[in-house]
This record gives sequence, structure tokens and C-alpha cells, in this order.
Amino acid sequence: MSEWAKYLILASSFSVLAISFGIGVWAKKKVTSPEAFFGGAKIFGPLTVGLATMAAVGSAFAVVGVPGLVFSTGNTILLFMFAAPGFVFGYLVIGKKVRAMAEIGTVASLGDLSDLRFNGHRGIKLILSLMLFIGCAMYLSAQVEACAKLFENLFDWNKLVISVVIFAILIAYTVLSGEIGGILTQAFQGFVIVLAGLIFAIAFFVVTGGFEPVLEAISAQQGEAAGLDPSAMTAWGNLPGAYSFAWVMLPTLGIMCQPQVLTRVMMLRDPRELPRLSLYAVSTNMITGMMVMAIGYCAIYLVANGLVEIDHPDKAVFKVADYLGLVAQ
Repeated sequence: MSEWAKYLILASSFSVLAISFGIGVWAKKKVTSPEAFFGGAKIFGPLTVGLATMAAVGSAFAVVGVPGLVFSTGNTILLFMFAAPGFVFGYLVIGKKVRAMAEIGTVASLGDLSDLRFNGHRGIKLILSLMLFIGCAMYLSAQVEACAKLFENLFDWNKLVISVVIFAILIAYTVLSGEIGGILTQAFQGFVIVLAGLIFAIAFFVVTGGFEPVLEAISAQQGEAAGLDPSAMTAWGNLPGAYSFAWVMLPTLGIMCQPQVLTRVMMLRDPRELPRLSLYAVSTNMITGMMVMAIGYCAIYLVANGLVEIDHPDKAVFKVADYLGLVAQ
């Protein structure tokens, strides 16, 4: 990759961060109450909430983690796409009850919902708070690490320094605009992910010619020489079937019960739009699923044919983007 291309990608990446920060600053004027700051604004339409939900659930896991797992384990991970109906169950089964409680009481966070549902039971609220704290710490660390890997791949920058800078930006716009800024920036990022998904899906067929050439490449002698396992392309991938089933069950439960999904219900302008919200969330998640499949299969094809070298599965998305050129990058 040429130096000017690297700096153009760097400028694009920082532009996304700058736009996210700008959205946070602009959203500050919409914060008119504690409920709005912490997540109970009830002012957004289903498309905005759907894009934000998809970005919140997928983000680093979908963009960086899953393509790497497709490259290393094959079809084992791809069954996670059957978890998409989890959005429907989450919104129409759990979400309706969450929103109903938000309509009859003052709700700014999941802790307030706990107070309403369990009559202010401190033990339950303590357990919920601990779970949310641990979950948020793990979630944020994954997002920041994924961004840091991008800059490490481009410039070999120190991951710790980049992580601190990105985390500082996140803290800044969150302090300024709270959850309103968070949902707007995630909606913007969700749009970027959907656009990238369409680009990578088209690029997969342009580069490989379809699924048959991928199967031929990994099954041929050069695929074995590259250290690839042909069993990765079987129904269950190169891991036992129980792992594939786990990638259906666990993400489904995770989507249904994830705080990022449930709190979005309290941001929806009209609870009667929950079915439309479910449709938007599932549709955008489908495009994301196409993207990760395309990247993973493309990585297998490129490595099998000796076109790129991937020394760590998490680098699959970056190596494929490097090969595809400036538009994909």
C-alpha cells in the first residue's frame, strides 16, 4: 500500500471520529432532562434506533472478530446469522414490557426499570449494576481494541496510545450529550457498516468469482500448503457441531437480553413502531452478516492462492481490505 493511500485512510478514519464527536456536540441541545441523558428520551424513529442497535450489537465483533473466525474455523461461526430473529424476540417479547414500564414510571436507565419491576429491591439492583459494569467494561474494551488494530495495521502505532485517544473521544462526547449522542453516533456508524457490507459483498464475487472457486482453492494442494483446513467449508466448519449450535443459541440470547438492545426501546418515539424497529434491525444485521461472510471467504481464497498472508485471524478484514484497494479500505 502506498503512503498516500495510508494517509488517506487515516484521514477517513479520523473523519469518522470527528463526525461522531460533532454529532455528540450537536446532540447536547436535545438533552433536556436526566432521563434524556441516561437513555429515556423517547424522541427517535425506528430507522435511527434500528441502525444504532445493529451497530451496538455488531460493531467490533462483527467487523473484526467474525471475519477472523470465518477464516480460522469456516462455517462454524456463520450459523450465528440465525440469531438475527433475536432482535424480533427482544423487541416484541421483552421490549414491549420494558417500554410499558417506561410509560407508567420515570425511567432513565435499566436500574430504574429494576426498581419498578422489583419494588426497589436493593439486592437485585446491585446484581444488575455489577453485571452492567462488567459488561460495559468488556464491551468498550473490545470496541477500542478493534479501532486500535486498524491503526496498528496501517502504521504500526502503539495500540495502548491509540486506545487512550479513542477512549478519550468516547468519554468526551458521552459526557457532553449522554445516551442521545451515543445513539446518534451509533446510527451514523451503523450506516457506515451497512455501506461497507454492500461493498464487501459485491467485491467478494468480483475477486473470487463465487463460492465454487473458494471451495476449489481451499481443497486444492495450495490450500493445504497454506495451512488451511478443507473441513472448514463443511456444514459445521472445522469444529464439532455443538460449537455451531452454540453460535446460534448464545448470540440469540445475547441479542434479546443485551442492555444495548433493551435501552434502545426507551429511545423509540412511539411504542407502536416496535415492529418496524425489529424489521430495520434484522435487515441491517442481515447485510452485516453478508459482509462478514464475504470477508472471511475472501480471506480464505486469497490465502489459498498465495495472494496475501494472514498471521492472525483478527487481521483478516484488514488484509482483505488492503487487497481490494482504496474504496474498500
